[in-house]
Amino acid sequence: MTGLSASYPTGPVAVSDVSLDLPQGRRIGLVGESGSGKSTVLNVLADYLGYTGSATLGGVELRDRAGDEVRGQVLWTPQIPHVFDADVAANLRMAKPHATDEELLAALGAVGLPLALDRPVGQHGATLSGGERQRLGLARAVLADHPVLLLDEPTEHLDPPTAAGVLATIEAVSAGRSLVVITHQPIPWLDAHVDVGAR
Repeated sequence: MTGLSASYPTGPVAVSDVSLDLPQGRRIGLVGESGSGKSTVLNVLADYLGYTGSATLGGVELRDRAGDEVRGQVLWTPQIPHVFDADVAANLRMAKPHATDEELLAALGAVGLPLALDRPVGQHGATLSGGERQRLGLARAVLADHPVLLLDEPTEHLDPPTAAGVLATIEAVSAGRSLVVITHQPIPWLDAHVDVGAR
């Protein structure tokens, strides 16, 4: 990614002149003040937002790839993940359609979320707390075999012991993959931290 700038359709420029290198296996933290454009960078990398400058995946500009092709390689977990009005299992299998029940339960255990697979989550996850929704999204990242993971503040709203466990899980499941994680605190095992707001 070189000289990347992006804006939302009805707003001003949300992020300007960001450059970072993310070869396979590199893990990077995005830091910066609120409103500096950290989440916007993830929106671009997941191919949900247009941009100027350069952002490539496998040497090909994102804008020249089909969205489904990009999202087949890039898994984005927003701070408030989207959940469907279905059960826990169906929501997890968004990340890995043919996952076994054992794999689903292992993913839930990895993020400290003891939910029954047949539990309905309700419309927009109405039966889940904010922290449960967040960990459900992280369980998808555990399951997914995407080579690139994008995580937006994965430990926000979690108590310190749970947050520490979730970070340990992310460290394990991201090994060998490319990772971009938005964080307010430095994460020791990341390869680098990039200040999006710094110029």
